[in-house]
Amino acid sequence: MKNNIAKIILCLGFILSSHIFAMKNSSLPVSVSSLEELIKLLDSHGIGQSEWIKPPKALFEEIQLGECFLEIKDGKLQRTVAVVTVECFYTNDIGEKFQLVETKQVFKSGTIRERGFKYIAEKMQAGEEPIQAALRGLKEELDVSTSTLQVNSKGDSNQYLASSKTYIGLPSTYNKYHFEHNISKENYKENYVEHQEDKDTFFSWIKIEQ
Repeated sequence: MKNNIAKIILCLGFILSSHIFAMKNSSLPVSVSSLEELIKLLDSHGIGQSEWIKPPKALFEEIQLGECFLEIKDGKLQRTVAVVTVECFYTNDIGEKFQLVETKQVFKSGTIRERGFKYIAEKMQAGEEPIQAALRGLKEELDVSTSTLQVNSKGDSNQYLASSKTYIGLPSTYNKYHFEHNISKENYKENYVEHQEDKDTFFSWIKIEQ
């Protein structure tokens, strides 16, 4: 009798521990309906916001737009975002080739961020295909018409987990899709500036040695 009870207890303990392990290693989407709820969620996971480049309001707006979502994975809060990158090139009349690079971002708070991106980057919105996000990114960041634009997929994508450089301390999974675009003479400018509510992003050209 005692042996049977011991076996039952051992079995129940195994089931419980397996259930706890599965919960810790599963992915559970998290929804937030207000900024206050988001801040409470971040605080409950020990994620402070004092060093963030953007305020929590910006993250909440990303969630509302469907540009990212939050989930509990392996017991930890993380952000998942899909991003397209577009490498932009221009060839002048004498055959010299140039590539567009992001030189800096100047936030309204006075913070200056230099990421050194050799592409424009745009977060995908809910229901958007990668190519649609790429064309929207060209229009919004370079202020060019997308009616005749063409982007070419580089045929590769990648996924990785890293700490967000914007929302410092918040682990983020990035799903990236890569494209190329050749700027026409009509859309060429020596410099481009994207003006947004919270920041200005500056782009310029670097010559590619052939």
